[in-house]
Amino acid sequence: MEKFIKTNYPDAEDGTLFTNRMVGLLEKEHDFDLGKTLLATSVCSDEIIRSATQFRNHLASKNPFQLGGLAGFPFSGITGLKAFGSHIPDDGSAVILYGPHIGVSGTGEVGWMKRVGQQKQSTCCGALKATLSNFKSEDYPEPDQELDYQLWKIHQQLDSVRESVLGHSEPLVAVTDSMFEKINERMKVLIEHFEPVRGARRIALIGGIVINTDFNLPDWFELRHFEVVGDS
Repeated sequence: MEKFIKTNYPDAEDGTLFTNRMVGLLEKEHDFDLGKTLLATSVCSDEIIRSATQFRNHLASKNPFQLGGLAGFPFSGITGLKAFGSHIPDDGSAVILYGPHIGVSGTGEVGWMKRVGQQKQSTCCGALKATLSNFKSEDYPEPDQELDYQLWKIHQQLDSVRESVLGHSEPLVAVTDSMFEKINERMKVLIEHFEPVRGARRIALIGGIVINTDFNLPDWFELRHFEVVGDS
């Protein structure tokens, strides 16, 4: 497993150690008051994501505002981001953590992991694996836009990279990387509509790939984007 992480995500760090490093950076170099800093996430709906980083243990609230849905895409849009901005503590700051995730089992199998209470492995990320499965089909079935909107939207976002993803030696790695790029592009657009109130000073954007492993092993995070907006 570590060989996979080092090969495909060479800069991945243990999630807890990564969190501590980021917290120190925000406090020392960007003057964040963590007691007045609110967290938002745009990560997958999957419950295992919650163990990937520990920001909630350092910031004003342990319960982040959720901007994301399947595969981490920021489905809450402008309305969600504006709502989050209105919740920031007076004279406070914000952190938005975002990106897709991928599973790696204890034996190094990509797209699989063991969850708490399960003897058999399950998929991770299920939404991206489902998208890949559809991409491989000759008739290329499209998800129901009404009943499966989020998967339909993921299809729409990734359709342009279908051929390159399928031609990759590790398609799930390729589609996960492509999903990050789509999420990152959308966050850049959405942040233009960010409207913090009550004197909020700055917002940190932390984007990357969450690497989930078997329940008895540490999760990892590879940083792809770090930016502090509103820094003076």
